[in-house]
Amino acid sequence: MHPSSRLPPAVLGLLGAMVLGYVGEIFLWRASIFYLGLIPAAVIKNGWLWQLVTYLFLHGSVTHLLFNGLTLYWFAPAICDRWGDRKFLVYYFVCGIAAAVLVLATDPMGVAPTIGASGALYGLMFAYAKFYPDSIVYFYGLFPMRMKHLIILLGVMEFLLSQTPSPIARFAHLGGLLMGWLFFRLDLWSLADWLRKKRSMRTIERQEEESEFQEKEINRILEKISARGMNSLTPWERKILERASRNE
Repeated sequence: MHPSSRLPPAVLGLLGAMVLGYVGEIFLWRASIFYLGLIPAAVIKNGWLWQLVTYLFLHGSVTHLLFNGLTLYWFAPAICDRWGDRKFLVYYFVCGIAAAVLVLATDPMGVAPTIGASGALYGLMFAYAKFYPDSIVYFYGLFPMRMKHLIILLGVMEFLLSQTPSPIARFAHLGGLLMGWLFFRLDLWSLADWLRKKRSMRTIERQEEESEFQEKEINRILEKISARGMNSLTPWERKILERASRNE
């Protein structure tokens, strides 16, 4: 493991939200699960898209909350150190939403709620395995193995177990893993940086074109004034001159 001496704000925020979510469940169990848990039929029929995110903060028991909280505590700080809080949160929620989408795709009219951060956490563990493949972790707290081997084992297990009925959201786990794999496979951060640079270049080019057009217009207006006087200008031409004088 690569623990940080201080938990990053993003990790503290997620842990706090998970605890608050569970406390809310204690007092509003049925209502919180119905409105905030991931219910495929509610998302598709009613358009309750917020459930694609809010389900991540609900947990079925103290044990469920503790296990997911510890997983976040163990693996997230190292990813925050590499990416920073903002990129980490984007990745975390992208994996969590992808997990929810796979649940919807496999049971679109389902009414059984899915709750828990496991989908996002499986994506998080995939990122950790990419950055620290030879780190030693303990499977079920007993069996030491390298992180790169653990993530393969988890993927195989979740796929095989998803073929049989289970109260555990196996497809959410698989969705988080698949999104993590896709994220690194496509190098989405580099793609995002490239798109950002392209957008900036287009903005600069547009500003240059607008500046060149404005300069031509001003020259034309000045020539018109020279030939026909100020009274020949249209209201629009006067506005262009006023704007240009303010910018000087």
